[in-house]
Amino acid sequence: MKKKKMQPFIVLITLLVILAGTFFVLKDNNSKNEDETEEDSETLINADAAGISTLTITNNQGTMEFTYDSTSSAWKYAPDKEFPLDDTKVSSITDSLSEFKAQRRLEDTLENIAEYGLDNPAYTLKISGDTNVTLYIGNKTSTGNYYAYIDGSEIVYTIDSTLPDSLNVSLNDMAVMDTVPSITDSDVYGMVINGTQYDYFESGNQQYDYTLSNNWFAKDHEGKYIAMDTTAVNEVITAITGMSYTGCAKYKASGDELTQYGLDDENKKTVTVKYKETQSSDETETKEESSDDSEVKVEKEFSFDIGSQNEDGDYYVKAADSNMINIVSKDSIESILKDTSQLVTKNAFGINSSNVTSLKADVKGTSYDLIENGAITDSSKYEAVYNEIYELQAETVIEDGNTILPVDSELTLTYNTSVAGFETVTMEFTKYNGSYYQATINGDTKLLVLKTKIDSIISQLGNITP
Repeated sequence: MKKKKMQPFIVLITLLVILAGTFFVLKDNNSKNEDETEEDSETLINADAAGISTLTITNNQGTMEFTYDSTSSAWKYAPDKEFPLDDTKVSSITDSLSEFKAQRRLEDTLENIAEYGLDNPAYTLKISGDTNVTLYIGNKTSTGNYYAYIDGSEIVYTIDSTLPDSLNVSLNDMAVMDTVPSITDSDVYGMVINGTQYDYFESGNQQYDYTLSNNWFAKDHEGKYIAMDTTAVNEVITAITGMSYTGCAKYKASGDELTQYGLDDENKKTVTVKYKETQSSDETETKEESSDDSEVKVEKEFSFDIGSQNEDGDYYVKAADSNMINIVSKDSIESILKDTSQLVTKNAFGINSSNVTSLKADVKGTSYDLIENGAITDSSKYEAVYNEIYELQAETVIEDGNTILPVDSELTLTYNTSVAGFETVTMEFTKYNGSYYQATINGDTKLLVLKTKIDSIISQLGNITP
């Protein structure tokens, strides 16, 4: 009986012994881990940036060597001193090498070097000068760090990703990219886009616009101006002024290299924007002396060529005054390369009533005098239909060569106006297909109007006794 009572005490004592042993083992392990943490934070490279004279990067793009030029106090690309190197990108690497520490010390042998990707390093960084060190960087760890070791040592470490990320560059990534000049939309007064000239007329262009409501005009192949939609043109201007370079494809290209990017004379599309830049009077090169600091507007131009698309769909672009080929997003370029037909004003039928002397509508031989002597003849009969005519807009522009002869017009509108050069404006609407009417204005056919809109005007007139 006594023996049975002692059994629980024996079990309890045994458990206490086991727990005590576990505690001391854990304490001992923790002590070792603390020692390892101190050892893991050891410095791999301790190089004063001012003492580094050469820095070489090797990655899957190749090898790039940079040297410090004491004369200009700047870093240079060794094979080509004229390369537009972004000095700060090299400096940021050299600055990081002062007290460059490991994250963790893995093992003191290179026997398993292949497991870490160090037999064929992803990155190699070599510096020379007051400190001469070569650092090899291998695979990425599961936690986002990298395996690395120093040449001449057999210790494998892990390092954080900051330095490897800065070495994951091409030569073009190290260049100072071109910049698009800062242009205010409202300062743009002209453009040439792929051969088509667009001009801004602040007070309108009475010679070519009987509505007197447009400011932007494009020149056609005959040298005549065509009124453009202001909102549509402004969207193109905003795309140009907001354009930015997202990368550099080639820092210096010429001759046959331009063909590779679709920037040869045969394939390129050229864009020129004309704008006025505000400058203080003492900045301008004029013979006149200015007695104050007043501002003046100076005419400027910015031209660039658009080439082919890269594998991502973005475009190669080269400024006229540069040999650098840059990359611009697909959306930006396609917002610029709008065809003239997409920009033509669709509001070509409404003439301000203050400039209208008379308006006659003809539907298959039946005439309706909507306006006489500058006033609607009968508001109760004609005001609603006149308003519909005034608000009428085209739906699209007819492609060259696809017009039909304006015979057997369903509706003809004849305006007499006070606008010089447009004393008479005749608009003929002819059935084009099941969806559209073709509009011919003073013999010029460019626009298609929805059939439902013209049918509505004809229907309203048909319900009115002339």
